[in-house]
Amino acid sequence: MEKLNPNPQRPNEAHPLMVLLIEDAAADTQLLREALAGQPGLPVELLHADRLSTGLQRLNEGGVDVVLLDLVLPDSQGLETLIKIRHHAPRVPVVVLTASDDEAVAVQALQHGAQDYLVKASVQTSRDLLARSIRYAIERHRVERLKDEFVNTVSHELRTPLSTIQEFTGILFDQISGPLTNEQREYLAIIRSNIERLTRMIDNLLDMARIDAGHAVLKKAVTEAAPFVQQTVQSMRPLAKNKGVELEVRVPDELPPLYADADKVTQVLVNLLSNAIKFTQGPGRVTVTVSEGASDLAFSVADTGVGIAEGDVPKLFEKFSRVQHASGDEGTRGTGLGLAISKRLVELHGGLIGVTSRLGQGSTFTFTLPKYHETELFHELFQAGIEKAKQRQGRFSIVVLSVQNFQELKARHGVAETARLLNEVEAVLRGTVRRRDGGDLVLRWRRGEMVVVLAEADQHGAQAMAQRVRRVLEQRSFTIGSETLHLPFLVVTATYPEEGTTELELLRLTERRLQQPAQVKGRILVVDDEPKIRKLLRQALELQDYDVFTAASGPDALEQLRRQPVDLVLLDLMMPVMDGYEVYHLLKENPKTKEIPVIIVTAKGERKDRQLGINGAAYNYIAKPFEIDSLLAKVREVLVQQLVKP
Repeated sequence: MEKLNPNPQRPNEAHPLMVLLIEDAAADTQLLREALAGQPGLPVELLHADRLSTGLQRLNEGGVDVVLLDLVLPDSQGLETLIKIRHHAPRVPVVVLTASDDEAVAVQALQHGAQDYLVKASVQTSRDLLARSIRYAIERHRVERLKDEFVNTVSHELRTPLSTIQEFTGILFDQISGPLTNEQREYLAIIRSNIERLTRMIDNLLDMARIDAGHAVLKKAVTEAAPFVQQTVQSMRPLAKNKGVELEVRVPDELPPLYADADKVTQVLVNLLSNAIKFTQGPGRVTVTVSEGASDLAFSVADTGVGIAEGDVPKLFEKFSRVQHASGDEGTRGTGLGLAISKRLVELHGGLIGVTSRLGQGSTFTFTLPKYHETELFHELFQAGIEKAKQRQGRFSIVVLSVQNFQELKARHGVAETARLLNEVEAVLRGTVRRRDGGDLVLRWRRGEMVVVLAEADQHGAQAMAQRVRRVLEQRSFTIGSETLHLPFLVVTATYPEEGTTELELLRLTERRLQQPAQVKGRILVVDDEPKIRKLLRQALELQDYDVFTAASGPDALEQLRRQPVDLVLLDLMMPVMDGYEVYHLLKENPKTKEIPVIIVTAKGERKDRQLGINGAAYNYIAKPFEIDSLLAKVREVLVQQLVKP
C-alpha cells in the first residue's frame, strides 16, 4: 500500500480526510493527486492501491473516509468492482471515476450505491470538481445514513406495538376471551384490515429506503416464468373474487428461463395485480400476459378498470405519488410507494416498466426482464459459483460433457436432429446429477453443443460425478434420425482453486482436455451499433461454425469481455457513447484483453485510423463495404495465428 501526499506543503494538517484511490493507471493517479493538492478547507491523506484486492485489504483495516474507484482494474472490471467495494465497506462513500462518459453506466453505479460518478477528463479541466465531489459524497452519505437509521428506528418502534395490537385483536376475533356480537366482529374486522394496511406501509418504507441506499440485493437464480406467474395469480384469486373481478392468464407453453430474483419479480407482479383489482369494479377482468421478444420477456397486467388521466401518467412511478381516478377519489390511501418500488426492482434486473391507460377504459402495465442467452447465463452462473466458493473458502467444479463425434452427426443428420439429441442428453444428465439442495446446475455451453454441470464439489467429487455421468449415458441408446446409437462421450473436469482461480483459467483447461488445439473453434465478438450489420456478420460467421457473440456498444463489449474469453474482436469505429478508438485502446491497456487480436470493420480510411494510434502486430483492417469472402478469409487468417498459441 502506497501513501501519496497530495500537498507536500501541508504535511501536518490536523485530521486530514483518509481518501483511498483504487486506480492502476500511473498517469491518472498523478492527475488525481494534483487535483486534490492545495484544495482550501480539504486536507487529504491519499492512500493508493493499484488493484481491487489491495484496496479491499486496506478497507478492512478501517479508517477510510471515502473511496475513489476506477471500474476497470487488473483483477476486476465493471460494476462488479463497485459491488465488491460496497459489500466490504457499506458505510464508506464511493466516488466512481471512469474514462467513458456513459450515462447508463453512471445511473447503474448510482443505483448500486455510488455517491457520485466523474469522468476523468472533466477532473483534468476543472481541478476543484473532484474536491467538491468528495465533499458532496461524504455529506450525502451522512444524510442517507441518518435517514436509514431514522426509518429503521421508526419502523421498528412501530412494529412492536403493531404486533401487540395484531395479537390481541386476533384473540378477540377468535372469541378466546368471550363471545362477540355481530357489530363487534365488524369493528374488529375493520381494525384487522387497517393493521394489515399499516404493515404494508411499513414494509414499503423499508423497501424504498434499502433501494435508495443501494442496499437492495438481488438473489438471482434460474427461474421458469410460467410457474411463478401462475402461482402469483392463484394467490390473488380470493381478492379478485371478492371484487367480482375475473383473472385470466395467457402464458405460452414454451418460454426461455429467466435469470432473476423470483421473490422480487413476484413482488412487482403482486403489486400490479393488487392495483388492477383495486381499481376495477365488478364485473370486470384483469388479464396477465407473458410474451417473448427478441431480447426480453414482457409481463403485462391489463384491467378494465377506471383508468388514469393522461396528465397523471408521468408521475405515476414517483415516490409518494397518488393520482385522481375516474371515480373522483384517490382510491385506497397508502404510501404511494408501490409503483416506485416496482420500477426500481425492474430496473435492478436491467428491465423497463411502463403503462398505457385511457380514463374510464382501463390500464395496461407492462414490465420487461432481459432474456439470457445460454452463453451469458452460463458465464453469469459460473462466476457466481466461483465467488460463492471464495466467500466460503470452499471448492467449485465444472464437469463438461461432449459427444465425441458431434460434428459428424450434425453433418449427417442436420442441426434440428442434433439439437433434439442434445436436449435428450441434457434431460438424462439433469436426472442423473440432481441433488436435493439444488447445488448442482446443468447448463449448455459453446452454442449449446456441450452440456455442463456446475457443482459445489472438490476434485474427487467432480471426478466421481464425471465417471457416473459417463457410465449412465453410455449405457443408454439414443435415437437420431432413423438410427439408434450408443454414443461415445468425453467428460472432463476442472476445479477451483486447485486447477485455476478464474473462470478463464478453468474454461481453457477444460478446452485443452476436451479437444486438440486444431479442433478448438474460434470465439468471435462482433461490436457494431448497427443491428443489421451485427445480424449479417453473426449469420455469416456462424455458418462457418464459429461461436459468435455480439455487442451494440463499447461498454457492452467491455462488459462481455469481462465475463467470457474470446479469440477475436470485430470492431466498428463509429459508435455513439464510446467509439471504436477508445474501445481499442482500453482493450490493449488491459492485461486480460491486450493479446486479443482486433479486426477493424469500418467505412473510415485506414490511413487516418493508423494516425490515431491503431497499429501494431495485432492490427487488422476491413473497409466497408466489404465482400463476405474477404472478411471470412481475414478471420481465418487471424484465428489460425491466435489458436495455435499455447
